Amino acid sequence: MQLDSARDLKKLISDTILAPLTVGGETVVRSFALGATAIDQLPETHPSLALGIILKKKNQYHLAIRCQREELMGGKEIEQITKKAKNEVDVRFIGRLRKRAAGPWYQGRVRPLQIGISCGHYLITAGTLGCFVK
Repeated sequence: MQLDSARDLKKLISDTILAPLTVGGETVVRSFALGATAIDQLPETHPSLALGIILKKKNQYHLAIRCQREELMGGKEIEQITKKAKNEVDVRFIGRLRKRAAGPWYQGRVRPLQIGISCGHYLITAGTLGCFVK
């Protein structure tokens, strides 16, 4: 399907199939999907299904469904989404998501070298690449 069609279908599915299952206000129907919100405002329950769009071939897109729980892979929601998308879906089990520590860009290996990155022998306290000289 074309990108615009995939976006429209994603919105339709979010509004019809996933909307009754999302966390809304004070009442939780079922923790199934969450809208974007600040981390400190997230409820105790975590999302277990994500809906997106992926590029399959040149100018051909599919809906991407990512499940965090295996029991959802054969669920009625996935079945409904697959039917609405006319089997143009990519369903994958991704498991539980964990936050990984990531430092600023200047603390990891940087290739090609950039002015301002940290450099130096591991036994010294600090060093910064200040310029390139020919």
